[in-house]
Amino acid sequence: MARVSYLLTSLAVSLGFTASVHAATSYVRPATTLEPVAASEASQPLRAASVEALALSSTDAVSTYRNGAEAGTADLELSGAVSGDDFSTYSVIQSAYVAQGSSAFRLANAAGEDYGFALATPFAVTAQTKLWFYSRMGFATITQYGRVQVSTDEGNSWTTIWSEQGPVDVSEYEGQIPSTALPDHFDEVNLSLADYAGQTVHLRFLFDYTGGSSFAPNSDLVGWFIDDIQVGETRAKDFYDFGDPTAEETLYLEYLNRARADAMAEAARLTANIDGSLVAATSGVDFEVMQQQFAELEQHLPPVAFNAKLSAAARLHSQDMYQNVFQGHNSSSNPPSPNQAGDGPGDRMEHQGYDWAGYGENVFAYAKNVWYGHAGFEIDWGGDAEHGMQTPPGHRLSIHNPNYKEVGIGVIDGSNGSVGPQIVTQDFGMPRNSQSLLTGVVYEDANANGFYDLGEGVGGARIEASNGAYYTTSADSGAYTLPLSTTDGAHTILFTPASGSSSQQTVTVTNSENVKLDWEVGSVTTQTPEEAGVTVEIESVETLAGQFQLTYSVLGAREEDTALIQLQAWGQSSFSTLNTVDLSAGDNTGLTYSGAFMAGGVLRVVVE
Repeated sequence: MARVSYLLTSLAVSLGFTASVHAATSYVRPATTLEPVAASEASQPLRAASVEALALSSTDAVSTYRNGAEAGTADLELSGAVSGDDFSTYSVIQSAYVAQGSSAFRLANAAGEDYGFALATPFAVTAQTKLWFYSRMGFATITQYGRVQVSTDEGNSWTTIWSEQGPVDVSEYEGQIPSTALPDHFDEVNLSLADYAGQTVHLRFLFDYTGGSSFAPNSDLVGWFIDDIQVGETRAKDFYDFGDPTAEETLYLEYLNRARADAMAEAARLTANIDGSLVAATSGVDFEVMQQQFAELEQHLPPVAFNAKLSAAARLHSQDMYQNVFQGHNSSSNPPSPNQAGDGPGDRMEHQGYDWAGYGENVFAYAKNVWYGHAGFEIDWGGDAEHGMQTPPGHRLSIHNPNYKEVGIGVIDGSNGSVGPQIVTQDFGMPRNSQSLLTGVVYEDANANGFYDLGEGVGGARIEASNGAYYTTSADSGAYTLPLSTTDGAHTILFTPASGSSSQQTVTVTNSENVKLDWEVGSVTTQTPEEAGVTVEIESVETLAGQFQLTYSVLGAREEDTALIQLQAWGQSSFSTLNTVDLSAGDNTGLTYSGAFMAGGVLRVVVE
């Protein structure tokens, strides 16, 4: 048998001027601090009065359900101090901590009492039924517990099937406790209800106070936060909108993330690729000193990912600088709506609804192209007569800031007065609701340089995690961002082209960090035959509209030989046979085979 040639489509995992000076700014929101209320006696977590008030019914049971808090309290039966359709001292629906959408549920202990809500909808459970939800603890002591409970008798009794303890041990603090002591993300909870198969059940979320110190609900960061409750045999996935970045905006991000992944390697590229207009711009730069400064940066950082709200803010500010002919971080006297005169970066982000804990911004109104703009930010030329670089190098520090997880990039091509020919704004964000994001590009490496370039993006590919709550599709530029539902651990990522079959790869998340995963499609390589006497020549491989056509020749085959067209799906260890070709005819040149394009897989021709 001779194995002779491969078609490979591989996926690589990698892990804020004058006319010559740019501008950078950054800010971190101060942490909220709270002090727990005095210790008191524990209330009974399952008080009879609370149970009797629920008035639950088992009629009209459903098998699938979803509630993300945006619909209000209509399906909730509240327990605790209630006034009308809500709690009397705080609202069960809030927007300070949200996993997805605009709202989430909140439970807190007021006056040492237990608070909770049951879902009025009853559920018909099968052996495959599961409960999913997002959970995040805010200010809560270790004597406060979030519990999920099941009732099979219309709320007369409850069984706890899951619980989470509050994160704050008050004995470790004196006085005020900072919000930095709290979890910075939601965790996805996935619970099987198989033990209740064949029964009709109700579900209850209870915030149980067991005594000692607690936090009163006098801040919107107090309590237990719950979002996107789902019941069913399979989880519904939401589309994640990360925006629609252009190819140039995407290339800026690829340069950013390449630099974050290996700072010294980027310094070497910058030093080696000074040509054209960069020669004059960097004429005063001491590149030896620059490399020494790069060595002091954190060398290997996770990537930042596109965020639609930050992109909108960045684009509007680039438009403002272009239309009103300036460079700076404050909006002009006549900025595009909804921005207002004198707005700073944080104001513009908030106008777009971005909930930031910290931010940074780089602006450059005099870039000539993407590489020029990126080099300007990284080298940070100007401002220092001795070394030709700004002190401190604020743009470079923004790019290499480990706290940033998201970014919006706005590029305007054109000249207006003194600004142009390219205006760029980079808005970096540290969100209050942090989670791991998968980011990268889907691209066809037309020039075989192993890196994304303008014109190589592939749009319309669906990307999802097999255990996730979201899916997204790559922009026309090839860029994508996908939230990962759980925090640390392995995630199987599925890529599906606009037309064709899915491929998969596994990534591992650590410390809730972002992960970079690029999907290269359409590359071709060949191998030398393993056995003499038979040669397979790959003449061409063409891909179009989700299909591929392979043209090949088999030389030196025997009458009894056959050719096997085989595929190893991306992430799999074995090959499957797509087609078997009889080679007894003798003339086995110019043979063709067509099929659905399996991007990320390995296609081979085997003669046996």
